[in-house]
Amino acid sequence: MNSKYISSINEILIKEDDELKRISNYLHTNPELAYNEYKAHDLLTEYLENRGFKVEKNYLLPTAFRAIYDTGRQGPTIGVISEYDALPGIGHACGHNLIAITGIGVGVAVKHVLEHNGDIGGKIVVIGTPAEELPSGKVDMINKGGFKDLDVALMSHPIPADLRKARSMAVSTMDINYYGKASHAAAYPWLGVNALDAAVQAYQNISCMRQQFKPSYRVHAIISKGGEKPNIIPEYTQLQIFVRGNNLADTVDVQHKVYNCCKSAAMATGCSMKAIYSDKPYFPVLQNQPMFTRYHRYAAELGVIYDDNEEDSLMGSTDMGNVSYLVPSIHPFYGIGETSVANHTREFAQVAGSNVAFNAALRSIKSLAMIALDVLTDSDLLKEVNNEFKQTVNANSSDAVLMKGVYEYPDADGN
Repeated sequence: MNSKYISSINEILIKEDDELKRISNYLHTNPELAYNEYKAHDLLTEYLENRGFKVEKNYLLPTAFRAIYDTGRQGPTIGVISEYDALPGIGHACGHNLIAITGIGVGVAVKHVLEHNGDIGGKIVVIGTPAEELPSGKVDMINKGGFKDLDVALMSHPIPADLRKARSMAVSTMDINYYGKASHAAAYPWLGVNALDAAVQAYQNISCMRQQFKPSYRVHAIISKGGEKPNIIPEYTQLQIFVRGNNLADTVDVQHKVYNCCKSAAMATGCSMKAIYSDKPYFPVLQNQPMFTRYHRYAAELGVIYDDNEEDSLMGSTDMGNVSYLVPSIHPFYGIGETSVANHTREFAQVAGSNVAFNAALRSIKSLAMIALDVLTDSDLLKEVNNEFKQTVNANSSDAVLMKGVYEYPDADGN
């Protein structure tokens, strides 16, 4: 680790400590859902404007932003990502308040080093991305031309423990709609066609199918609409389903299996069915190994302890995966100091607002900032990053094809 740079990074982060903590705490106590992150947007852009970034508010999307510091000298363009949407009902149970300050913290730290080292050229760009918890803010930004001018993209994500081998998964969504016929549930039940029976049967069919799923497959569902009143045979119900796999090809495969589970339930109950598929699936993150390895080395130098016997583990999914197919990217996971809590729980949300979690985010800020400076100052590293990126994308060519819109889903009308 370059002692000159880390000293400068520490200097600015000590200065910014109180303000970054204030922002994290404000976001934590004022959670906003996807595409409604107006307070977060305004707070983060104000912070960056006050620190000399050229800020484009409402960049491509109403609650997205882009903040640039340009040295005016030739060099790479480093992108660092902030997320700030919360989960319905349980707030920042995925720690996006920490991801938000990580993005702006890296931006300010790298800018500070660039301002004090006139021999380094390039740009640092902080990109605020809404709606990671669906409906896919980064995918919407990609479709509008975002991220294309970046040489690399960096972000990190909090989880319970520090892991090096955690992997994100591909995910796609299905809405299964059943249509039956209403009738009086006590007086004339034989005249009805029960759409709730179809939804329940589909859920059970999926559960029975799990024995034949690959270990890496994940399927989770809720009955989002189950009827109006108990004395009315439900004429309309809906299942919302997430399907995941190691890659998008696997996700499409399991989606076919789930579709058959749902279609057979419609046939058994006499209902009609319509399946609606997401046109914005999430891709698994292609961790760029030259940068990914350095991140963990820097984190270890800052005191993070990794388990040498750690086994591969599957995390959730993120639209950062889609970015990683366009730009060399990393999305490492870091622990927030409480291994007994899991993401998407009320307990995790509580810990995400703690000083321990804030300090863990600071270590991640420093590690990412060092990688950004490595890329800015080492042309050989950038070549290595680009070569590895091309090889990895080619090795995942089936997903790359699917990303261009070639989906092989069953008929959306359920035929």
